[in-house]
Amino acid sequence: MVKIYANSDCQAPLLAKGSAAQFQAGLPVQIVPNTAIAFYGKSVDGGGDESVCSPSPVIYTDDSIAPRTRITGGPPVKTVKTAVVFRFADKTGGPETSFLCKVDSKPWKSCQAPLRLKKVGHKRHLLRVKAYDAAGNREQNGVKRSFQVVKRP
Repeated sequence: MVKIYANSDCQAPLLAKGSAAQFQAGLPVQIVPNTAIAFYGKSVDGGGDESVCSPSPVIYTDDSIAPRTRITGGPPVKTVKTAVVFRFADKTGGPETSFLCKVDSKPWKSCQAPLRLKKVGHKRHLLRVKAYDAAGNREQNGVKRSFQVVKRP
């Protein structure tokens, strides 16, 4: 039998247990999404004798939640500036989040904050930002912010 624990002394709580065949196939363990957990284990032979706890953990990192973008800064709804800066971040705090940006009808392209747009025309504009992470989780719709560049009076 194999017993799996979340602490280095292989004491309670017991996370999972099963036969060697079940262990090889995979024992189900409940974890908190988007976290890392260290697993330690020990084995029990047919006579009930237990091995020592494994000296090194197996680290499992779960990344199952898609990032969620938040625009944290940008120009006002109306501005006279033709160079604007947007700031955005992943609300989930994921460490390896990447972003795609789309300005008006231009194609989506890789971007990062701060996003500096230069020589923006005198008209209404729309910025869209969406995120994806290293595990391949993609934000469906992302966020958008509109602004208008007006001529000085």
